[in-house]
Amino acid sequence: MKKAAITLTVLFILSLCLMISAGALIGGTATEVSFTQENVVGDSASAEGFSVQSLFTLEGHAHWDTTLTLGKNPTWNTDFSYTTTAKAESYSVEPYVVLYGASYFSVYGNDINTKEYLALTPFTEVLEEMAQEAPANAWGYTRTFPLTEVMDYYPLALDSSGTVFPLDTRQSLEITSILTRLFHVPANGYQVTLTISTDSDKNLTSIDFYMPDDNPNVHCPGVAAGNCLYLAFSPTDSLTGETIPGCAPSGVYRIPILNPDSSPTLDEENAQLLSALPEKIYLLDKMDNGQDIFFLANNPEGDVEGGWIDAASGEIMQIFQESEDFSDATVFTEENHVVILSRLTENAIPQRASVWVKDSHGQYQKMIDADISQATFSDCRSIRTLYDEAENRLLIAGFQNTYVSPSLQVAVCQKNTMTYAATFISSQDELRKTTFFQAEEEFPQLHLVQAQ
Repeated sequence: MKKAAITLTVLFILSLCLMISAGALIGGTATEVSFTQENVVGDSASAEGFSVQSLFTLEGHAHWDTTLTLGKNPTWNTDFSYTTTAKAESYSVEPYVVLYGASYFSVYGNDINTKEYLALTPFTEVLEEMAQEAPANAWGYTRTFPLTEVMDYYPLALDSSGTVFPLDTRQSLEITSILTRLFHVPANGYQVTLTISTDSDKNLTSIDFYMPDDNPNVHCPGVAAGNCLYLAFSPTDSLTGETIPGCAPSGVYRIPILNPDSSPTLDEENAQLLSALPEKIYLLDKMDNGQDIFFLANNPEGDVEGGWIDAASGEIMQIFQESEDFSDATVFTEENHVVILSRLTENAIPQRASVWVKDSHGQYQKMIDADISQATFSDCRSIRTLYDEAENRLLIAGFQNTYVSPSLQVAVCQKNTMTYAATFISSQDELRKTTFFQAEEEFPQLHLVQAQ
């Protein structure tokens, strides 16, 4: 009983210390969050009805949920909470599919069984030979040899996350083999380096598989939709930038997915190259409606081509051309519209905003095309957009600095004009300066809210 009383006393003292620490950390009333509006361009009334919600965490314990309501007279309110256990907001990972060249792999452990690692399967025999050649307790024993000694085609792999189908070649040697055969990038002319370490009994304790920088450049976007895998295949030589000869033609491939609900694999025999599409497609993304796939590509004339593919049939729904490069643009594919932030500066800050919206006939129309160069965006990594279809308005918002500042930057576009832009300097900027370390999980988070 006495021990329990002591424990409770200790816990009380710790809680009290945490509360005192929190007070010192916050440095005032928790809800005393305010904004100062600067760099105002245009009419703030054009932002009426839009709101920006920002989540700000300090050292895992102090949490502010602030909503800035835009309009003629901007207002804000804050909900504050304190947690005795450190807690941070979790960032959601956007779904993605990427076909890539498997040019590096490493594994460390005791008595490594190479057959347990798919990336090492083609090299099993060579690794066993190297383990016998190397002395006991070897460190960094290396062999470099032509890739053609172990395989005919450059190894390709598929990385995916958040898709309907768990297609991941790190778990399926069959899918790896199908993709490597289907696109058949010749292995001729490429080298591979294997480096091992062994223990006193010559068991493998580390393995590094590495291919030099002059290996094929294969990093192709894809999506899984409509029981099919779509991949924009466009391999280039890392040194010359030219398309690699001898492999499958560049373009968008549609590969049916077999057994999508359990142990999915790919139907290699019925894979098809979609015609009438540009070869150099660098962006492929599924619309939130799940029915359309959006793409962007550079054509030989230097312009950009974009458009939509029907996910169910693979048919090209629409193609448009623009006289500028969108290759580094920030693109948001929503339910029935696409937002493109382009014409980037050297610091990757967008200078133009355009919105394509799907009409009642199933065609996408450009509804907004505005110059936003007078806005004062300083960091593009946190930028979010919200399209108001009823009034054909676009809200663009971001933090002044993703990593350290909870101050906000906003812009509103309508038709072909940026009607409003401003920077809202947060009183919490000074509070952020009191911290020496900021975990990635504590970077400010942004949500856009439109009043109903």
